[in-house]
Amino acid sequence: MQIRYPGIDRLLRILQGADRVERAGRPEPAQRPGGVAAGDKVTISSEGRELQALWQRLMEGPDIREEKVTELRKAIQEGRYRVPAEEIAARMLEGWGDKP
Repeated sequence: MQIRYPGIDRLLRILQGADRVERAGRPEPAQRPGGVAAGDKVTISSEGRELQALWQRLMEGPDIREEKVTELRKAIQEGRYRVPAEEIAARMLEGWGDKP
């Protein structure tokens, strides 16, 4: 069973790409006329705003899907819950040979 949240794949791609960002040297602070340093300014890209909105939606959602938990508990109590061992093993081995 796969659980998918809308946009989670994009969020993961963005977060995984964050480790590839190279940090440039810190620029000198902008100077105002008269030699006074200007204040810092932050600009958030549209992708950043979208990521922030997605993160907020994820945090607002329930941590546990109660209806799914209830359904699984009932299946276990009634003896209908079966763990597909072969499927789990196959998925665990997927891509195993791809790694160096």
